[in-house]
Amino acid sequence: MKVGSAIALTGMMLAGGFIARRVMVVAADRLEKEISKTQRNVEQTQRNVEQTQRNVEQTQQKVEQTQREVQSARAVTQQEFEDQKIITSAIAWIGGKHAQEHLRAVDELSALASRRPKDRAVAILLGRAYRKVGQLPQAIIALSQFITDVETDPDRKHAYADALYNRACYESLLAATGQSADLCASCRSGISTVS
Repeated sequence: MKVGSAIALTGMMLAGGFIARRVMVVAADRLEKEISKTQRNVEQTQRNVEQTQRNVEQTQQKVEQTQREVQSARAVTQQEFEDQKIITSAIAWIGGKHAQEHLRAVDELSALASRRPKDRAVAILLGRAYRKVGQLPQAIIALSQFITDVETDPDRKHAYADALYNRACYESLLAATGQSADLCASCRSGISTVS
């Protein structure tokens, strides 16, 4: 080979090596940038996954809370339905002709009054049931207890007035039987012994 060709070949090899070296540096730099970008994307994706997991946990907690509230509402609704059945039945029992019906009304309404101490209908019906079985002092005590429970509740003023009226009627009936007014006063004070 000729010297000129050898020099040219050597020059081309040197130039090719230099170019290859520059191309590799640029390629390596681009590759590092792509790797960095991919790492940032992976880290962001991990943060997104963690946030999504927290959101899922919060949603699960909300679903569980809602399920508990629905369960509670069902129980309240079921109890309300059962209570209304007792009230409806008690109206029939009080209007019945047999003493057994009247006594059953007293028993059922007494239990209901302990669960629902501020329920006007229950208090009024309980007073009527006691009147039907001839226990006017107990009717006065039941209404006095109701009055004590609702007298400071501004939303129950109508119920309060109804109870006062009914209690006054029973006190009049009791007085008409020849029993003294002292008995009425002791009926009213008897609410502290009623549980």
